This record gives sequence, structure tokens and C-alpha cells, in this order.
Amino acid sequence: MAMDEGRNLLVGVSLTQNDESEGIGGISEEEMLAKSMTFQVAMMASDGWVLASDTCAFDPYMARALDDTVMVSIRSPTRKIVHRSELSLTYAFSGGSLARRAGLTLEDGLRNGVVQPPDRAAFLNECLTKTAQQYKDERPGGSLLVIFDSIAMPEIWTVDFGRTAVSRTDLAFGGGGNLAMLFPQRYYVRAPVDRLKFLAAHTILEAHVFNPSVVDGLEVWSGKNGQIEQAPEAEIDGFKKRSAEIHKRIGKLVIA
Repeated sequence: MAMDEGRNLLVGVSLTQNDESEGIGGISEEEMLAKSMTFQVAMMASDGWVLASDTCAFDPYMARALDDTVMVSIRSPTRKIVHRSELSLTYAFSGGSLARRAGLTLEDGLRNGVVQPPDRAAFLNECLTKTAQQYKDERPGGSLLVIFDSIAMPEIWTVDFGRTAVSRTDLAFGGGGNLAMLFPQRYYVRAPVDRLKFLAAHTILEAHVFNPSVVDGLEVWSGKNGQIEQAPEAEIDGFKKRSAEIHKRIGKLVIA
């Protein structure tokens, strides 16, 4: 733990600022961190869908430092994918507490009645607008990666605060930009779920390589013929081992 002259407190790799200071271009370092942390990918499969996310979060904590009180961000693991079987809904949130609240608003809206496919864009936009209006004191920002996981026709949507919801037919990304987007953009095909799960996992694991400070951990969910499941730890461990082997092999091939 270290503190600089601008009263920024660093815990692990997390840096936040008080209200009096600004970051690059008037954006606080806390906002920059929120924009860069989290990386998620969703893929439509020939028999369902796959959704993967990192599990790294930074939670605010007030701490004493010398004669002042500062806001500290504590790095901790957290689940970012939420599945609600009774609503035929799976979603991933990114970008802070407002996005988490938007997910709860989404759930409440679906409990009030089924939203038909033609109405989903307007419904998602309304959920984020309602959340932003209800929590005006919270910093705007964040996004949801939403899967309406009906058996007959699952749909993948992305929706960001301040933007219109977009339906994604093949690939979708959540969280901040990351060079690991290369892998699904280069190698994705609409294959069965069992073949796409590793590609999704490898993408998140490589995102950690590119940005280890704020992208870490892995969770993978999939829907296949109406059966929704989370990859168990044994399968996650297998993904990590295979990903590390591929990473090492590629390095040897390109630097021969």
C-alpha cells in the first residue's frame, strides 16, 4: 500500500481519487479504472450460446491515511454473470454499481411480464434509463450483456448507459476494450456449445495477459438445448491449462 502527494491510495492495483483531483482529460482515475476493468464475451452457438467473464472487482472502502480520509478500492473476486432460470434470463454486468442496479431493474421488469422479441430493445433502453434516473448521485457508466435464453430462439443483446440496445447475432463483448478480442473475431464460427466454450474461456484468459491489473479470474456459462449451466471448477482448471499451453506454443511458433 502506498500513497502519493495527490492523496491517491493504491491497494493492490486499484487507484482512486478524491473529489478535488482529476485524471487525464478531466476523467478521474477511478472512472478510467471502471472503463478498463472487466472483459466479457458472448457467442451464439449452433445449439445454444456461451457467455464468459472475468471475476475481478474493486469495491470502495473509506480508510484513514495520515490526517485525512480517502476512498480506497479493494480488489476482490466477484461473480459478474447472473442467471435467473424463472425469467429465462442470463446477463453479465460491467462498469460498477450502477450496472449492477440496472441488472436488478431488468429482472424486476421481466417479473412483471414476458417481453416479446420486437419489444426487447425498448425494454432494455428503458431499464437503463430508469436506473440512471433513480440513482442520479451515482456516476453514469457501465453496461449489460444480456441473453434471453429461450429454448427456441435465444437472443444476445448489449446495452450501455447513454446508448441504444443492440441485438448481436454472433459475437458480443462486454466491459472495456481489450486486444484479446482478436481471438473470437479471428476464430469464431457458429459451432456447437461444447466447441465454443474453450474459445470463450481462452479469450478471457488472454485478456488477463493483456491487462492483468484489472482483468482476472474466469467464469463460463452456457445454454444448450434449454439446459443452462455454469462450468465447474474442474472444467475451468482444464481451460486454464489448455490456454497456457496454447499461449506458450504460439510464442514458440512466431519466434522460431
